[in-house]
Amino acid sequence: MSQSDLKTERIARAGRVILGVYICILLPVLSFWAPQGYSHLGNSKFLIYRFISVPFAVILLPLVIARICFLLRRSKPEASADSTGNPASGRKDVSENYVINTASGRKSAGRMLVVPAIVYLLFLTVSFVLAFDHNEALWGTVGWRMGFLSRLLFVFFFIAGILFRPTGPDQAASFPRTIFFPVVFVSGAPVLLLGILNRFSIYPLPYMGVDDSFISTMGNINWYGGYLVLVFAVALGEFICGTSALRRVFAAVLLFLSLFSLVTQGSDGTSLAFAAGVIAACTGVCLMDRGEENVSEDLYAPSGILTRFILLIGFLGIALEIYGILWAIYPLTLVSRDINFWFTPARYHAGLILIA
Repeated sequence: MSQSDLKTERIARAGRVILGVYICILLPVLSFWAPQGYSHLGNSKFLIYRFISVPFAVILLPLVIARICFLLRRSKPEASADSTGNPASGRKDVSENYVINTASGRKSAGRMLVVPAIVYLLFLTVSFVLAFDHNEALWGTVGWRMGFLSRLLFVFFFIAGILFRPTGPDQAASFPRTIFFPVVFVSGAPVLLLGILNRFSIYPLPYMGVDDSFISTMGNINWYGGYLVLVFAVALGEFICGTSALRRVFAAVLLFLSLFSLVTQGSDGTSLAFAAGVIAACTGVCLMDRGEENVSEDLYAPSGILTRFILLIGFLGIALEIYGILWAIYPLTLVSRDINFWFTPARYHAGLILIA
């Protein structure tokens, strides 16, 4: 490995460590942050998100710029050919390159992910420049705070995660991949459990129940739905592709909590996102190379794939049955059965069919 390669690898490793520390801090704090209860919750979460994210973004920015410069500089000799017509001798493994195509003509996964993010960033910039009120466009509407700064941070950390992602046979054991699921589990499981309890008019925390239009530590149902989709996606990925049996057990627990929370909170949009996630997971497994070393050994066996997805359907069936039973016991004041899509299948025991 050349001196330049060693340098960029150290940059990528440093970026991964910083991102790992950022995840370990942000997810637990943002999940439970509610210093004034539901009062001004959106503004409070934005302030703590900005307080944590901006310093990490400033620290990561030089590393991101250095990584991009290296990849752009490196792509030039790799895209050219020598005098004999052969590819340049300096060509490296394309898994480390995010801006050129592989020898077989397939675009790198990194480029496919980064390009839409950059296009989205361009649209955000144009929208900000053309805004009538630049102050509100920058910080967002009070109480929501989804302005240019928030979205800029979203895109920045997304691109940083792509640029610094590990490659090679040891990627599954690299930091922060090793700690990502445990942090999501520790942060997400209590939030989902609180959301489920709230739907049955049980409020373990003192500030809950003051405004029954809010739920769990997320507050607004739209925020809770977005958080629920994130937790479900991480749990689904670990459950399907995880290499550790113990981690898959915890992923199964988190999947069940996600599905049970889904059927009790009554969001059609969240249900659609769950369905899209499962379809994407099925497609990803079908398109995945059989030589992948960061997935479970039995995943490619028909029994391995079928077992995972059959268990997923079974989890949904169990959630529906429990939901139907508890509905008859506890008065559900937060979601009317008339607007909850899942009430009818739960009432007519569709869960038993899924379990069978």
